[in-house]
Amino acid sequence: MMLADDEDPPLAMRVHARDVEVQRQRQRQGQKRSQLRCFATVAIMGTSALAMVSSLGPSSAGIGESSAASSPFDFFRRQASTALPGGGCQITAALVPAGPIESVWLSSYPGSGAKLGWNLVQALSGYVTGDEHMLNGAALDHVVSIKSHWPHPRGSPNVDDMIESVSRAVLLLRHPMNSIATFFTYLYEREHGNIMPPLEDWMVWRNTHAAEQIDVWARHADYWLSRYDFDHRLIISYEGLTDYEGGVPTARALTKFLNEGKGVTTIEDESVPCVWAKVAMYKEVEWQNTWDGEEDEYDGDSTAAGGAAFGDGERMVLSELESINIKESSFYPYNEELYQQMVDVMAALRERFGDTDARLSAHLEAYIRICQSHIARQAGTAVDLI
Repeated sequence: MMLADDEDPPLAMRVHARDVEVQRQRQRQGQKRSQLRCFATVAIMGTSALAMVSSLGPSSAGIGESSAASSPFDFFRRQASTALPGGGCQITAALVPAGPIESVWLSSYPGSGAKLGWNLVQALSGYVTGDEHMLNGAALDHVVSIKSHWPHPRGSPNVDDMIESVSRAVLLLRHPMNSIATFFTYLYEREHGNIMPPLEDWMVWRNTHAAEQIDVWARHADYWLSRYDFDHRLIISYEGLTDYEGGVPTARALTKFLNEGKGVTTIEDESVPCVWAKVAMYKEVEWQNTWDGEEDEYDGDSTAAGGAAFGDGERMVLSELESINIKESSFYPYNEELYQQMVDVMAALRERFGDTDARLSAHLEAYIRICQSHIARQAGTAVDLI
C-alpha cells in the first residue's frame, strides 16, 4: 500500500512496525546472552568446550520454534541447576542419568514454547531431555522428557509406536492465535533468514493456511488428551510459564509432576522461583528469595475463582481481555471467521474433556473468551485495535 508523504500510516501498520522493532531488540539481547554464556563456559572449561559445542551443529534447535537456525551457543540453553541456600540457584550443565529413569512426554503445537519447556524441565530435574526424532541419540529411559509436536506434520509418526513406552505426559498449551502466528514466523525465517515477516506476508499465509492450522492445533490437543487421562497428564500453558504471577506456581506444578517419576529427583522447592526466573525470564542476577509463600497453588482439582482455580488461567484471561492481547494478536491479526473457528474447536475440546479436568476447562474457557472479545471488536461493539 502506497502512502502520500503527508499521510499517516494506518494503526495496524504502526503497531506492526513497533512490534517488529521490539522483537528485533529481544533477538539481539538473546543472542548477546547466548554469546556471553558460551564465552564464560569456554573460559572455565577451556577450548575443549568450544569444540564440543561446535560439534553439536544445528540438531539442538527446537523443531517448530521461531529460531531460523540453531547456533552452537544453543547448547548452553540446555541447562540444569543447583540449589543454593536461601532459595538461590546456580545454573549448571544437564547430565545423562547413570541409570534408567521414568520419562514424560512434553508435547506442544509448534510455536507454543517447546524450547522454553525443555530448558525448564532440564533446569528443574538436572537431567537431559530428548525429542521424538531422538536427535541427541539418547534412549527413552535416559532422558527426563521427550519433546513432541506430533500429530502436527512437523512431528514424527514414530510417536505412535513409542507412546505406550511412556506412561505420563505434559501438554503445553498456547492460545492458537499466537502459536499459529509463531509457527508462521518460524516458516518465514527458515526461508528468508532471521527477520520478522511483513504483515502483508502474514495476511497471504493466513488466508491460505490458518484455517487448516486451527484444526491441526485442535487435533494435536485431542491426540494427547485422548491417550493420557487426568491422573497421567499435566496441563500447563505458555502464558502461565511466562507470566510474572503465574510463572512460579506453574513451574512448581511441573516440578512436582517430574518428581513423581521413578528415578527423578528435582531441585528443592524453595529454589524453584529462582530457576524459573533465570530460565523463563532470563534474570541473570543473584537471586534473593523474597517469595512470601502465599502464591496460588496449581491445583488441578480446584474450581475456585480468581486465579487460584488453575494457577495462571484466570489471571491470564483478565489481563488478556483488558488489553485484547495487543502485543501479539494485533501483530498478526485474524478475521472474524477464523476467530470463530478457534472458538468452535476449543468448545468441542472443552465439552469432550472438560468435565473431568477443571484445569483444562479453565484454560480453554480463557482462550475462548479472548477470541470472543476480538470478534466483538471486529463487529464494532468495541474499539478496534487494528
